[in-house]
Amino acid sequence: MASTVAPEARAAQRRIISTINASGKLNGDGLAMWREVNCGEWKATAAEIGLDLDLLQVPHTIVTAFRFPLASSHSKAMREGEEVRILRQDLPNLFPWMPSLEQTVADLPNDSPGWDFTLFQPRAEGIAIAKLALAAEWPAWSKKQARAARLVCAECDYDLGVETGKHAC
Repeated sequence: MASTVAPEARAAQRRIISTINASGKLNGDGLAMWREVNCGEWKATAAEIGLDLDLLQVPHTIVTAFRFPLASSHSKAMREGEEVRILRQDLPNLFPWMPSLEQTVADLPNDSPGWDFTLFQPRAEGIAIAKLALAAEWPAWSKKQARAARLVCAECDYDLGVETGKHAC
């Protein structure tokens, strides 16, 4: 980062740092920031976060991801949103703008959970393997939340969010 930074880049830096501190989730695959669809009136949308990252030259992608309904919500449907994701190998591009993040990323264990959740679905023609896009904080969900999102085995109630490799049902 040059000693003199354009005012637009400095403003983007302030917005990105506050967004990461407020809603950033770090996991084995990288850093993610979730935004509910149509949240623009209340906070920066995923597209606006992406524009700031473009200005700071930080590679990222925006994907659809889901979260559980709010406890106060009458609807029990999963909330659709978008998640701005920065891959772990691209995080060094963010360090000049947010130096405090470098040590946090260095301390992250290599076997940390990532973004993808693999589902194995039996079909007449064999097992179908699907990837489910959930918000980055999915490993922290309770069994009740996993059940609500149908992430427990329907037959034996095994929590699929724990260790998918040991499920024997």
